[in-house]
Amino acid sequence: MRRIQVAIAAALLLAASSAAAADPSKSFVQARTVFLSGQYKEAAILFSGLLYPTSQLDNLKEEVDAHLHLAVASFEIGQLDNARREFDAAINLDPTLDIRGYGFSTEATKFFETRKKELDDKARKIEERTRRARERQKFVQSVDLIRVKERKNYLRNLIPFGVGQFQNNQSRKGIFFAATEIGLGATSFVIWTYLRGRYPDGRVPLTEVDAARNLQIFEITSAGLCIGAMAWGVVDGFVNYSEEARPLTEEEKKETIEQLMQEEREDKESALRITPMITPDGAGAALSWEF
Repeated sequence: MRRIQVAIAAALLLAASSAAAADPSKSFVQARTVFLSGQYKEAAILFSGLLYPTSQLDNLKEEVDAHLHLAVASFEIGQLDNARREFDAAINLDPTLDIRGYGFSTEATKFFETRKKELDDKARKIEERTRRARERQKFVQSVDLIRVKERKNYLRNLIPFGVGQFQNNQSRKGIFFAATEIGLGATSFVIWTYLRGRYPDGRVPLTEVDAARNLQIFEITSAGLCIGAMAWGVVDGFVNYSEEARPLTEEEKKETIEQLMQEEREDKESALRITPMITPDGAGAALSWEF
């Protein structure tokens, strides 16, 4: 009996190989006949010849079925990696493929249903990542337009030493005023301290009067210039005071985008709906909460 089956399979193989070039559809029918006879190894060879190195089948349904039957034949002879690869090829050609209607063995059907679920889960994850990427890009474009108006203390311009300039984002001008005021003030203070230390009672020897007077003039001039620089800095701070809006920092952008995406997910997950209703006694509305 075994010899008869082998002989039949060999005859079918020979007939299929000779007819393949002439009519691939007939070769497909013959390969499926070998498959249905339980000769899975021989069927796998026939289906492989129809599909590789390039598919000879012009009919999409036949090509899908060829990959599917090659997958099942590979499963039945223990070649699970080939089985998964061919089943994946069939699913790529026809994502709606349902293996349950083919009448394959229970083990094969269960194996490929599990694989189909894995592929569906993977596809959903990819779709979810793609959707989230599109949403994120949409929010990125919106967030790029956001400007933050920082509230500044108007009275801070009254503080000398460049405080108003630094607040107005004029760092170089702030450094100039701070350095000028500190330098002039320090000069005046040092001279005043020197004169107080050298002449504690206020009496200056005649031989040092001119030098002491010059130092005093320099002290007063430095103090006056320091006060003038302070006044100039205060006026400049008020004149250039502004509350310019700034773009969000990268960290602020990230937090804003995540918050917007979270709010959108919550809006999609639940919604309060009011549905108009007409009753025999009148009209009304029904309040429903979808989640």
